[in-house]
Amino acid sequence: MHETPLVGPPEDAAWSIEFKGVNHVPTLTMLARAPKGELNHSNNPTYLDYGYVTSSAEVSSLGSEFTETFERTIKNVVKSPYADPTGSFSKETYISKIGIYDEDNNLIAIAKLATPVRKTEDRDFTFKIKNGYLMIIGLDVSTSITGATVLDDEGKTLYCEAWDTRNKNHYPDMFYKANFIQSKLSEIKHNFSIYNSPHLDEKKKDSLFIEQTLNRFRPGFSSAKTLLTLARFNGIVSYLCVRELSLRPEYLGVTTARKLAGIKVPKGENSKDYVLNFLLDNEPSFSVEYTKHGNPKPGSYDRADSLVIAKAGHILRLDDDKR
Repeated sequence: MHETPLVGPPEDAAWSIEFKGVNHVPTLTMLARAPKGELNHSNNPTYLDYGYVTSSAEVSSLGSEFTETFERTIKNVVKSPYADPTGSFSKETYISKIGIYDEDNNLIAIAKLATPVRKTEDRDFTFKIKNGYLMIIGLDVSTSITGATVLDDEGKTLYCEAWDTRNKNHYPDMFYKANFIQSKLSEIKHNFSIYNSPHLDEKKKDSLFIEQTLNRFRPGFSSAKTLLTLARFNGIVSYLCVRELSLRPEYLGVTTARKLAGIKVPKGENSKDYVLNFLLDNEPSFSVEYTKHGNPKPGSYDRADSLVIAKAGHILRLDDDKR
């Protein structure tokens, strides 16, 4: 048997290999119908014309008695081309959200319309809803500046901001800071339609990852008191995430997160600066503003850390979906 020796490529040859992956995301399509003559009433107080609400008060020997009538006049919002500011009365509503319920009538999701749809009694609508896009949230929690990132299920950055709580006049203690963080979590919830029912399967929920605090004291780094304060605040923010987003946080160590995100900090390098430069070179959506002295503005490193946590969480989520 004749064997042909293997001949390797020239030593000075250059090679380039590219890989392309495909991630299949299961998508559920639902149809919600608003029939004619239905869904034309609202519990919103602005739906009623309060100028026409009548009430009466009667005085008896036992004192004053207040009686309110049950007749309420619905506000007429129909426009008229004539001098009269309103036209013939017609019940109108504006559909802005659609609730999605499971078989036990538990609200498990809310679909938000980009533009409210005007619904009159003589019109019917069928809304097509697709559910398959899950959000990944990454937080770098700190009592000074907290970094927050939101990714879509393809890993695209939708939000990457710094929540500054350093002003002692506005935030004199960690509870004032926590109130501010709660308001920001509420903004994320409503801006990105993050509604996770406790009845929903965990794999169908959005994901939340938080950078794990140091679990031991190391001389030359943060003091033991600072680590204890940060751990307390991290616990408060974790609770707020469960309360506001109905998501239980998963905790990632900074080294693990960087490794998952493909970041390897060389020995002797400043890790914060290296991560920042890595993201500037590899994440088109990530940008940094600088001071007049050429230093990154406060919050830049926190934003970068939260983005790394979110990227690492996204990779973990993909691995879970493949299992």
